[in-house]
Amino acid sequence: PELINAFLEKGWVPSYASQYDFSITVEMGESAEDLFASFSKHHRRDIRAAERANPRIERVEFTDDNIAIALELIRTTEKRSGAFFRSEEYLSRAWKIFNDLGQARLYFTYDDEGPLAAAVVFTFGEKGWYKDGGSRRSTTLQNGPLLMQWRIIQDLMAEGFTQYELGNIPDPEKRHGHPMEGLYRFKFGFTQKPIEFM
Repeated sequence: PELINAFLEKGWVPSYASQYDFSITVEMGESAEDLFASFSKHHRRDIRAAERANPRIERVEFTDDNIAIALELIRTTEKRSGAFFRSEEYLSRAWKIFNDLGQARLYFTYDDEGPLAAAVVFTFGEKGWYKDGGSRRSTTLQNGPLLMQWRIIQDLMAEGFTQYELGNIPDPEKRHGHPMEGLYRFKFGFTQKPIEFM
């Protein structure tokens, strides 16, 4: 409250938040093995099960076709979960800008029917952000998106990044029954230390 009052006294005004309130940040550490061991037992089990299926997970270019696929998967998730995503124009423009700066990467996971999940990751300094992502249901590959996130974390670690923020989650104290409760469980399994932003 003191900081908010200080802003107001300096002429700042309240507005719609562009920053989410709660998030999950994975602290990479030195060892992929140690980091994996810190995941929840359910995440470890599900990642191992997905690995046995040996799905194709690729980092792909930001071509118009790949952007269209990513946007379609995002809209599928939006309808299923109630999560908020910005317009196709906004997202594709932001991705291209960061990609031109060498600070964006796009991953796809595939099942027998084609692209199953997409993840857009931004990087800056020693930190990566899970910026946007989406998936559809699969009858042949369970936990493919979970394994994709683990591959992303491993890639970032190999390149010297020290943190990976998984983005928006609902208030941990009010998550039960929340439309994004499934997303909370998906992210929470990577680290049991949610953070709160002002």
